[in-house]
Amino acid sequence: MANVVREDDDNFGSVLQFAVEELKVNHIVVCGHRGCGGVEASMDQGTTGAIDRWLGSVREVSKRHRDELDAIADREKKLDRLVELNVRHQIRQLSQTRVLRAALDCGRDIAIHGLVYDLHTGLTRELKIEPEASPA
Repeated sequence: MANVVREDDDNFGSVLQFAVEELKVNHIVVCGHRGCGGVEASMDQGTTGAIDRWLGSVREVSKRHRDELDAIADREKKLDRLVELNVRHQIRQLSQTRVLRAALDCGRDIAIHGLVYDLHTGLTRELKIEPEASPA
């Protein structure tokens, strides 16, 4: 739900580890979609319990980009932009996981792709995501 990357989630962690270490994947896709109910729920803040905790990461993205999002009057366009921002954020989270860092440190060539799927048109668009500078 909402493409949340949480290294402390055993489901996510086991799938990532299996894909990287056992299947030796060279490409990982984080694909958000227009009209994402999880992203919309994070903006509306009407969730409770486990869903509320899960969407905390998306809410942080929204807070971090509040000025940009507040400048968008159209709700659908605002949600679409939050989907893009969330994909970008989750890619950064993914690139910092122990599994991915270990694979890259061993010389593996793994590309992470950020996509947004439009449910109305059936088209997928790849986001241009600049690589992060390595921490000094």
